[in-house]
Amino acid sequence: MKILSVDDNPQNLKLIQLSLEEQFEVMSSDGIEPINDLLESFAPNVILLDIMLGDKSGYDVCRELRASNICPDVVVIFVSSLSSLEDKITAYGAGGDDYVCKPIDIQELERKLHSLEKRLDQHRDLEEQYEYASQAAFSSMQQSSELGQLIAFFTETLEVDEMAQLFEATKTFVKGFGSGCSVEFRLAEQMFQFPKDQVSTLESEILELGRSAKRIITFGNNLLLNSSWCSLLIKKMPTHDEELCGRLRDHYAILLGILDSRVMLMDAHMNREKDTEQAVGELGAALETGLCRIKDELHEQEQQAQSIVQELESSMSIGLVSLDLTEEQESVLMGMVEDTRERFESMAGMSVQIENEIRQIDHLLGKIG
Repeated sequence: MKILSVDDNPQNLKLIQLSLEEQFEVMSSDGIEPINDLLESFAPNVILLDIMLGDKSGYDVCRELRASNICPDVVVIFVSSLSSLEDKITAYGAGGDDYVCKPIDIQELERKLHSLEKRLDQHRDLEEQYEYASQAAFSSMQQSSELGQLIAFFTETLEVDEMAQLFEATKTFVKGFGSGCSVEFRLAEQMFQFPKDQVSTLESEILELGRSAKRIITFGNNLLLNSSWCSLLIKKMPTHDEELCGRLRDHYAILLGILDSRVMLMDAHMNREKDTEQAVGELGAALETGLCRIKDELHEQEQQAQSIVQELESSMSIGLVSLDLTEEQESVLMGMVEDTRERFESMAGMSVQIENEIRQIDHLLGKIG
């Protein structure tokens, strides 16, 4: 503990110096030097202040140092031969903390100073505990806020199904911590780097390195995080703040896991679309083959039917001569033949209708694919 003794009597100064210097760090002053200069140069914990300082009062000195606010927590103990209650009240009103009467009882003064040192140590310990608790609370609040941002990123990207959107959300998240980023997504056996057309050659090579590198690489104030689905390059990490930097490394590792899950879903969706397109194509080809075969068979049947009708008409025309039928009977029989021919002709347009329906089915399958 540092003690400043202020007295215009050299003998009193010497007594205090010799009595206390083995236990405390003591500095003596005759009161001529300005008190503020002594406070700034020595920064005492305790001032032993005489009231009668020649042309200046100890009360005035105490008021001056309290007004200066240079050492606001310094303890002032007045040392004086004035021992009335009125003097002590005046000392307290001037800013004093305690009062010792002359002649000085060194043992009593030592007890006061040791008790005061103990209280100061306790006060310092409490301040340190308070500072530690405040820092811990602040750090906890910061971490909660940061984790809240991660949760918000997770929920906000649940419906994202495009890589460009996913990158924009990632960029916004990283920017919130004062950093920038570049990303390479790997899906459907292809590589996609963002920001598109803005990744430098060096950054592109670093992202490519991530395809076979370990999960986390630190170089300078940059951080590269890698997985089989994604490489995330964080630029301008706050390396000046080791605690924050450590927290952000953990947060970015979680971020990489979220990105992985999103890219995996996109990859599965792309594969499903590819499988669906292939299945629809195969179905369309099979339908087209089958329907074309049916159309060809119908066309062949139409031609055969027309040939039969033509042969029937020819045979009937020749046969009617030998059947010796009346004109009315011939007319009825020829009407039946004509009716049959017309029915065959109406059926002849079926192949054209089927061909149009095949085109319509093919068009619908193309839309599905």
